[in-house]
Amino acid sequence: MGLRIRISQLFCLFFTFSELLAVTVLYHFENDTVVLPCEQLSNEQIVWQGPEKYSTYGYGDIINPKFSKSNRLTIIHVNGSPHYNLQIRRFSSEDEGNYKCVRGSGGDEFFTLTIGTYPRNLTIGEEDSQHIVYGYLNHVLDLHCSVVHGIPNGKLMWMVHNQTLEEKTTASLVYSFKPKQQDHLQNYTCATKSDISQYYMERTVQLFVFMPPVVLISLNKTLGITEGEDLTLYCNYSSNHEVKELKWEEMFQHKSPLDERSQYLTIKSINRQHAGKYRCTVINMAGSASDIVTIEVYYPPTVLVTFEDHGNYRQLNCEAHGVPDQYIYKQWEHRSDYSDLIRYLPDDGSGRLILPNTTGETDRHHDRGLYICHASNNVSLNGSNSFVRGEFFLKAQGKPYFVTSNNNTQYGIKGQVGNLTVDFVSYPEITIFTVIGEDKIHCNDNYTLETWRLMDKVYNNTVTVNGSRLVISMNIENKHDFRSYTITLRNKFGLANFSIYFRLRQLLYNYIKLEETL
Repeated sequence: MGLRIRISQLFCLFFTFSELLAVTVLYHFENDTVVLPCEQLSNEQIVWQGPEKYSTYGYGDIINPKFSKSNRLTIIHVNGSPHYNLQIRRFSSEDEGNYKCVRGSGGDEFFTLTIGTYPRNLTIGEEDSQHIVYGYLNHVLDLHCSVVHGIPNGKLMWMVHNQTLEEKTTASLVYSFKPKQQDHLQNYTCATKSDISQYYMERTVQLFVFMPPVVLISLNKTLGITEGEDLTLYCNYSSNHEVKELKWEEMFQHKSPLDERSQYLTIKSINRQHAGKYRCTVINMAGSASDIVTIEVYYPPTVLVTFEDHGNYRQLNCEAHGVPDQYIYKQWEHRSDYSDLIRYLPDDGSGRLILPNTTGETDRHHDRGLYICHASNNVSLNGSNSFVRGEFFLKAQGKPYFVTSNNNTQYGIKGQVGNLTVDFVSYPEITIFTVIGEDKIHCNDNYTLETWRLMDKVYNNTVTVNGSRLVISMNIENKHDFRSYTITLRNKFGLANFSIYFRLRQLLYNYIKLEETL
C-alpha cells in the first residue's frame, strides 16, 4: 500500500522550470502507432508527461494506470538500455498536444503531436483522358500541377526518371520548358510529399511532342540520269501525326505540271530542259520540312572544231559541250577533199591539235583538207557509240604546186597537134601561166583549164585531191619541137615550175626513119 501511494505521488509531480527548449513537432495519422524517443542521460528516473498540462504518463518503464487510455500506452525499455520510449497505439485526436521527457539534470525532450491529413485532388491541368499532354517541338510548354494540401503542407515537384526538375512548397507548381525530340513519349511525374510527415502522392502523364516532319528524297543530293530515260523520285518522310500537305516544286525556270499529292514524281523520257533542282515539301500541324535534290541530265556532247592561225603554227580546237562536262579524245584524222585518209595526228589530251609548219609540205599547202576530232563524255544514247565527231575543213592557201602524179615525159607526133598536160593545185586560182622552150616563150591561147580529181602523194600517202588540169595544145612542125618545156604557174602567193621533156612517139619515129631510107 505504501509503495502504491509513493508511485501515485510521483505521477502527480509538476515541473515548473523553464520549458523554452527545442520542440520536435510530429505529425501522425489516425490509428498510427506513435513512438516518442527518450534516452536516459543520468541516474535519475525518466518521467513522461503529456496532455493535458503535462500530466504524468509514466515513470521509468511504468505507465500511470489512472488514464483511460493507459491500455494504449507503453514505455518501451529493454534492460540494460538507456532508452525509455513512449509508445501510443491507435493515435487519435485525444492524443494531440505537447509531450515532455523529463530527464532531470540530463535536460528535457519536448514533442508536439498533431494529427496529419492526406493531400487530395492532385491534378495535372493539361492531361487528357488518356493521361497524355501535348506540346510542340522547341515551343514553350507549361505543365501545371496542383493539389489540395493536407496537414502539414507538403511540397510539389516535377520529376523525370526520378530526377527532380522543379520543387516548391506550394499548392500549384508550373514547369516550363521547350520540348526536344528526345522528350517525345517521355513520362513526367508530379508528386507531393512532406519532410515531416510520412505521406507521398504522385500523378504521371506522357508527353506527346508534335514535331515537324522529316523529309528525305535521296542521301545523294545530286542524281544523274541519261537523256531519254524515265525519272522517278520518291519523297520519303516521317511524321508523328497527320500530314496536311505534300507538294513537289521545280526550282528552275523551265516548269512542267507536277502532281503535288503523290510521294512519287515521275518524268517520262527526260530531256536536258528538265535538269535542275527539285524540292519536296511536307507540312503538318507542327511545321514543314523539305528536301532538295539536283537532277543532272546526261547527254552526249555536241562537237565544234575551231581554227586559230598564230603565224608560225596553226591550232585546231575540238570544243565539246555535253553533260557531264568531262571528255576524252581520240587522235585526229586528216583527210583529203574526197575523204581519203592522209594521216592520224595525236591529240594532247585537251582536244587541241597543233599544226607545225613542215618544210616541203606546208609550202605546198598539204595541210589543206578535212580535220576530224572525236570526243566522248561516256554517254551514249540507244546503245550508240559514245564518241561524237566534229569536223573542220582547213582551206590552206599558198603558191601553186604540181601534184606528184604528173609525168615529166610526154609524147607527140610530128605534123600533128601535141598536148602538154600538167595537173596542179592552186589556192587561190592561178593568174597567169607561161611555157618556155629553149629560152623561147610560147604564147598560145589554145589551152584548156578544168577542175579535176587528181592523185597526189600528201604526207607520204597517195590520195585523191581537188585540183586543176592544164592542157596546152601546139602544132608539131618538125623534130625541133621535141624538146624540154618549162611550164610556169603563178598566183598571188608566188610561182611554180614544172619541166616536161616532149618526145616523139617511138613507133611513129621508127616508121618515119624507114620511109626516109627508102
